Amino acid sequence: MGMAVDAAHRVYIVDYSRRRIVRFDATEGAREIHRSAGITNRITGGSWGWRPTGVATAGGEVFVMEDWPLPPLLAGLVGSPRILRIAPDGALETVASVSSTGIRLAVSAALAVIVLLLYRLFRRRRAAR
Repeated sequence: MGMAVDAAHRVYIVDYSRRRIVRFDATEGAREIHRSAGITNRITGGSWGWRPTGVATAGGEVFVMEDWPLPPLLAGLVGSPRILRIAPDGALETVASVSSTGIRLAVSAALAVIVLLLYRLFRRRRAAR
């Protein structure tokens, strides 16, 4: 799906079908440095959820772009696509994601209305006793 080369001539390959980033270098050979993860990746054994779609290097760090193939409404809720930074020590951090604030606000408002309606229903039933 994509590849990048760093200043030390290590090659980073996006292994899309296995949901991982593999690093090749002359001394260590091939080594997995990142596997896309999330609750749905774990529940489904990796058949659904986050997947790497791009890789870049800068200043000793590796940046991975991942997406979650969802309809736009759901993708906006989970923040897909996202950019992860892999530090030289292996620490992983999400540095950016694309989400729809409007969708999140609409879902939050809908949940608030549902909670309010359930609360009122509960109060009426208690008062009727």
